[in-house]
Parts: sequence; structure tokens; C-alpha cells
Amino acid sequence: MFNLHLLAARGFVVVIPSMPYDEAALGDRLLAGCLTDSARPAYDAVVKAGYVDPERIHVAGHSLGGWATLVLMTKTKEFRSGIALAGSRNLLSQTDDVRLRFDTIVDDSRSPGLADNYHLSEPP
Repeated sequence: MFNLHLLAARGFVVVIPSMPYDEAALGDRLLAGCLTDSARPAYDAVVKAGYVDPERIHVAGHSLGGWATLVLMTKTKEFRSGIALAGSRNLLSQTDDVRLRFDTIVDDSRSPGLADNYHLSEPP
């Protein structure tokens, strides 16, 4: 499922952009905004180079990349479709994580993970 060579063999252009962000410069800004700013240069570059049809660009990601896929699909208009594999969709309770299905729905034990992964200073 993660073999991107299969997509390339079928004629798809596969781009794996580097999407760094400066954690010190993040400040009060949400990580989601930084992701959209980081994805746009990759999008612009492949469109400008003529590799892709801008009306047919797809995005995919797994785990935290799945969450990033959801962000890009909801916060930008560049991507026409997307696949979010194992991405958290419910940051409030994180009940979409099957490992946590028998835990208390909302508690403070998830705060460190929210802070580390999503740069949230407190639970949503």
C-alpha cells in the first residue's frame, strides 16, 4: 500500500515534498497553516514544470501525514482528492484511534501527544 513505484509505473507523477517548518517561528500560529504554506511551493513547482494537470492533483498521507492530508483537503483548493491513512480526525477525544477505544473518552493523558504532534498547548 506504500509502494509509490506502482503509481509511477501507471503513469502518475509522484512527488514527496519536504515540508519543513521552523518550530521557533511557529509561535501562536497553528501547524495546519504552516502545512498549507509548505505544500504550496511543491504544488506550484510541479504545475509550472508541466508535469501535472493542476485539475488532477491528489494528496495522500499516513498517520500524522494522514492528518496533514485532511488539513490540505480542507484548507486548500489545490488538491482534488486525497487519502488519509490512519490519520487522526477527532483531536478532541482521539476516539478514532482503535488503541484508545476502551479508554476514557476525554482525559488529560493525551495532552502531551497533542502538544508534540499538533502543536496545541492544551486540549481542544
